[in-house]
Amino acid sequence: MNRILHNCLFVGLILFLLASCSSLPGKKETRVLETRNKAAEYLNNGTVQFNSGRYDRALELFQISYQLNASIDYEEGIVAAFNSIGKTYILKSRYDDAKIILDKAMEIALRLNNQALIQASVGNLADYFLKTENFKEAEGLLRENLPSPASVTTDESALLAHKLSLLLRKKGAYDEALIYLASSLKYHEKKSLYKALASDYYLMASIYSLMKDYERAEFYGKEALRYDKMIEFSQGIASDLEALSTIMERAGKEEEASIYAERYERAMSAISALNKIDDDSRDLSSGE
Repeated sequence: MNRILHNCLFVGLILFLLASCSSLPGKKETRVLETRNKAAEYLNNGTVQFNSGRYDRALELFQISYQLNASIDYEEGIVAAFNSIGKTYILKSRYDDAKIILDKAMEIALRLNNQALIQASVGNLADYFLKTENFKEAEGLLRENLPSPASVTTDESALLAHKLSLLLRKKGAYDEALIYLASSLKYHEKKSLYKALASDYYLMASIYSLMKDYERAEFYGKEALRYDKMIEFSQGIASDLEALSTIMERAGKEEEASIYAERYERAMSAISALNKIDDDSRDLSSGE
């Protein structure tokens, strides 16, 4: 009898300890980390869709990432999601919505005093001002957060240098644009960030084309194409082909311009077809 009682008490103690374990701090922290990781995964998948030009799908995934981050009050993740949503709104020409959500991202980033998030938010707000042709606001914001080309020391500051170069190109200040672009390119080369490098070379080709230096424009356009092909970035490849067609035409190389134009049309047609296949597959899998 005593043995039975002893065994019952032992089993009861084990069950109590197991129940207690579920409320240990480590368990809670693990669940929080799982939610953060899931939010990050949705953000990354949204970025893949964004880069493929599937903006509606990207927006869905970015919004899920926001909800997951908000559910655990992870403000760094909320800012990242807000910035991604804002970028997508800009490309969908939903400028009022973009400004509202990017202002929220900036507000939180400033309160957190997180420099990387602040610079990321600055870059997206600058995009908004550029798209709405408020160049003065864009330039003030960029110069305030990037005092000189030597200030490029992080991924985010390199992106600001690229955006400032784009703004200066729009203003016709080509020499200064190339200075800031060179600092962005140097950083991206050092870090082997190929997508960003392709974007730098594309902008450099555009600037030299506007300066009517078509030989350099062609060289940098081909460099942009080379790097976009290295990472198989379809949207970038199509843009590079279109730019090279324009450069060749301006340089009087009609035959080469025609070939690049044909390659551009072929690439865009393929991208559109692949996106449609992907959309149809999603509809079938969801039972629609």
